[in-house]
Amino acid sequence: MRRVTFHEISSWQWCHLRHYLAYTLGLEPIEKKPQMLLGTVIHESLSRFYTTPPQKRSLELLMALPEEAPARAQDILTSFWKEFRQDGLIGHSETEIGYVIPGKEYTLVAHPDFYEINSRALILHEFKTGKDPDLEHLLLFDPQKWFYLAVLLYALNPLKLQCSYTTLMTVPPFKVEREKFTVSVEA
Repeated sequence: MRRVTFHEISSWQWCHLRHYLAYTLGLEPIEKKPQMLLGTVIHESLSRFYTTPPQKRSLELLMALPEEAPARAQDILTSFWKEFRQDGLIGHSETEIGYVIPGKEYTLVAHPDFYEINSRALILHEFKTGKDPDLEHLLLFDPQKWFYLAVLLYALNPLKLQCSYTTLMTVPPFKVEREKFTVSVEA
């Protein structure tokens, strides 16, 4: 069964040739764009931060960046630290949520940046980086959010789905914001 990720769908929407080269031929870009490296470094730092127990978190842990990290990564993470250093969230990363599409030979797969689950809720956290990530647009149109909701409705009923988006601007003033939404599913 073929696995299809939201990244693959985005790639196809953005450029059919790029999608073909990457997903059909398996070719990697020769040179990665600097903004992609910045996003990767930020996501790895935040994943490390949130999978470490709150009492062991530090600015040094957050700032343990690879040598090739863009200089502004430190400014962005410093802004994050100022806003969320007391954040008690803790979760798991490196997971995927999948849904087999009935009658098709595909599994649709999403990768939350990290998640928590308890007896009452599935809690998903996404980090978005960019020049000015638009939270309102994300809350309305992010396809992964609706995918998570569909999986919840199908498999985890009756729970609550809680999602949060933490957006990090990658240009000055390096603003950091968090927006949350909750959906209850009735039995």
